[in-house]
Amino acid sequence: IQKEINRIIGRFILKRPVLGAISLRMKYVNQPNPVKIPGVFFPFMITPATNTITYDENQLKILQEYGSEIDIELMLAHEAMHVLTGSLLRVGDRDVELWNIATDFEINYLLKDMGFNIPDTVLYSSEFHEKYYYAEKIYDLLLQEAGKKADEISSSDNDQGDDEESNSQDNDNNNYQDNDGDQEDSSSDNDRDNDKDQKGNEGGYGKYL
Repeated sequence: IQKEINRIIGRFILKRPVLGAISLRMKYVNQPNPVKIPGVFFPFMITPATNTITYDENQLKILQEYGSEIDIELMLAHEAMHVLTGSLLRVGDRDVELWNIATDFEINYLLKDMGFNIPDTVLYSSEFHEKYYYAEKIYDLLLQEAGKKADEISSSDNDQGDDEESNSQDNDNNNYQDNDGDQEDSSSDNDRDNDKDQKGNEGGYGKYL
């Protein structure tokens, strides 16, 4: 991978000198990068304070195994754009992980404008692109969406609790009349619910960058 990185930097210097200048002064280290958000991979990560870009060969292999289109040139350009846009300097008191996702959306539509191919496995939104939302605006929208989902989950849990209490009372009455039949039906329902839960938890790997 290091040889490929060196070749890409050479192409940047010739064709994209700004990205080339940033990439050239970086140190490249092969080491594991943490996956802090399920389904979102960060095979390349930048630490501007030490001018270091770390790359995780294991994450790259996982993405390849799951059929993700791997474009190291795009990844290096993406990390260079973090420096160029000053994304880490703009974080303020925001949640760092959510801010990183917001800046990834911003950077990736900028890279698309620069002529890079943006595969489906990359964090990209045509809506954000068409309206040219800054990362600050994207962050606010993502935060609002997260809040709505949290409220929906909380409301669903409360409704489920009420239903369970009501069903429990109904089952007590039914058990008094026909205990064996209700136990069989309940077991069958539980099996079906377990099957749904297992299917709901299945899924491949998601986004990166």
